Amino acid sequence: MTKTKIPFEEIVESQNADECLEHFGKARTLYEQKENRAAIIEINKAIDSFNKLDESITLCFYHPDSTNESLLYPNNTKHLAYSLHFLAAELYAVNDEPEMSLMHYQAYHYYSSQTSVPDEMKEKDSVVLYSYRKFGEYVLGDIINNQITLCHPSMMNDPFDSIANLWTKEENLRLRCKEKKHIEPYSKSFNYFRIRSFVADRKSYESNDTLLKNILMWSHYANQHEGICIKYRLSKYFIKSMEKIEDSSFFKLLSIKPIEYVPDFPIDENQKSIDTNLAYFKKYECWGYESEVRLLCYDTSTDSKVITIPLDEDSHIEEIVFGYRCSDMTKRTIRNLFMGIPDYKDVELSQMVQDIRNGVYNLTKIKAFNQ
Repeated sequence: MTKTKIPFEEIVESQNADECLEHFGKARTLYEQKENRAAIIEINKAIDSFNKLDESITLCFYHPDSTNESLLYPNNTKHLAYSLHFLAAELYAVNDEPEMSLMHYQAYHYYSSQTSVPDEMKEKDSVVLYSYRKFGEYVLGDIINNQITLCHPSMMNDPFDSIANLWTKEENLRLRCKEKKHIEPYSKSFNYFRIRSFVADRKSYESNDTLLKNILMWSHYANQHEGICIKYRLSKYFIKSMEKIEDSSFFKLLSIKPIEYVPDFPIDENQKSIDTNLAYFKKYECWGYESEVRLLCYDTSTDSKVITIPLDEDSHIEEIVFGYRCSDMTKRTIRNLFMGIPDYKDVELSQMVQDIRNGVYNLTKIKAFNQ
């Protein structure tokens, strides 16, 4: 029997948030009056009411029962979600309950970090992303275990990337915040962000060998051309996913977005919080040559600075490209490794070489091992 779909507008109208808004308003008023215990009771009622709403709508995902799946629910409901948890976090902090405060700051990040897929990706079932890597333990682990490694932003080579590294330092927050009790849990809540940087054709998100000609990328990220570049095809389900257990003590999300390169940007000295776009998806314009697309993960199950995420069944490696100076031993190791993994039998192995006919600084790709 075919399930009847209903107009998207009716789905939106069915989400009655009046009760939630009523308790939220009371909580804010009581907080202003320093009636913190009473405010906590009200904010918990507001969150309980919000949790009864259809989360596939509140998180701006496509609704499976809609007749128009191209429409997204307006962001004001998502804004309500993270506003509820931000207030709850501050209330528990001033009430000397830092663990509860941290949990709600984590929920705040979970909701505020939900981003729509870029327009260029919306109609695609998968995207092609390139990853320049130094050959070693982490790259071997990713290949053998069919996974992707992500790291804490503080491990990036640029000390100004990400802005959150500077923003979340307690000394910075103490200069900005009048209320001091929430600073420690708020700062700690950023410890669960992990990122992985890729290169992509940001117009098509398909294969583009021109990206492999970037000498700077090979020099900076592939061990002075001795490393490799992995070409991934990642499914739309992998690059945008979320998970939240019922008691709201565990959150995990993945989202992907191109980096915006900017000449500079001021941060208001009175600014109390920092949004995900500013924190993790902006870089100084001198990095524009990278054509970066960033995978952002927020995972409260671990505070390890390096984590791994298994690829789903629709995501895989399509090609390994060896750098211009990649050693024969590295090439043989990867070739022999792939020969022992049945799922990798169709992975292409390629080699970058100097194409002096078109200029001293020109690289081109050829097949490796006479495939």
